[in-house]
Amino acid sequence: MQIDPAISLALSVSLAALFAATATHKARGFAEFAGIVRDYRIAPQGVVAPLAAMIILAEAAIAAGLLTPSTRAGAGLGAGLLLLAYGGAIAFNLARGRRDIDCGCSFGGAGERLTSALVVRNLALAVLALALAAPTGERALGALDYSSAALFALTAAALYAVFERLRANQARFYAAGHVR
Repeated sequence: MQIDPAISLALSVSLAALFAATATHKARGFAEFAGIVRDYRIAPQGVVAPLAAMIILAEAAIAAGLLTPSTRAGAGLGAGLLLLAYGGAIAFNLARGRRDIDCGCSFGGAGERLTSALVVRNLALAVLALALAAPTGERALGALDYSSAALFALTAAALYAVFERLRANQARFYAAGHVR
């Protein structure tokens, strides 16, 4: 199965923007991010800081790789695997009853609790990322393709922001005891 080059471009630009933003956010608040990695309790204490640094570097490398056609498939595979690992870490903590730790996935919103919606979100993003590992069809991209890819990326960013706001609101309602 081949993926249309315009779809590949739209997905790669959207995911590259997401990974670049998350890497930047985590790097700017490295100590806080390392604390979040520690709170997940999936790695020994001594490797938390190096693991946090590796996650940031992986996200930055994925973002760059998604923007280059020759590395897009590998970066898509890496993005998919990283998103599945994030979802797995969240699911693992949910299974242990650890819902009240910071997810580490929101832009500036500290204290966002773990929910099953995060697992679903990461699974959906992983499927999109893994689609980029499929071979890309060969056809020249035109102006309509580029403008469609840009519109897709803007729409994807808006939908992601809406999903995150809804998820954050849900967490606040739970914390306030309004929803059980």
